[in-house]
Amino acid sequence: ADRKRMSVIVKNSENKVILFTKGADTKIYERLAPGQPHKEITLQFLEEFATEGLRTLCCATREIDYEEWKAWNEKYNDAANDIRDRQAKLDAVAEEIEKNLILIGTT
Repeated sequence: ADRKRMSVIVKNSENKVILFTKGADTKIYERLAPGQPHKEITLQFLEEFATEGLRTLCCATREIDYEEWKAWNEKYNDAANDIRDRQAKLDAVAEEIEKNLILIGTT
């Protein structure tokens, strides 16, 4: 797929809405919030893993304000129920929420 990433949104036991995203390092890194403390060391690990011939993914997260999630979820449902260009609309809606991520690490 062109997106080269996948996300899930969960509500935890403290009623916080949290986005988790995994995907290709290039796709995750361009969506990271500024000032990530582990960005450079993770890049070193990615290069090391790639040199060993391993396939890698990056993982990232962010907490989403409930009101932001509610508004986004309405757009997502509209896109999911559209019969024309559904995938393109879902991709565009995903772009809106998959931003300002905090790097968790790499696999």
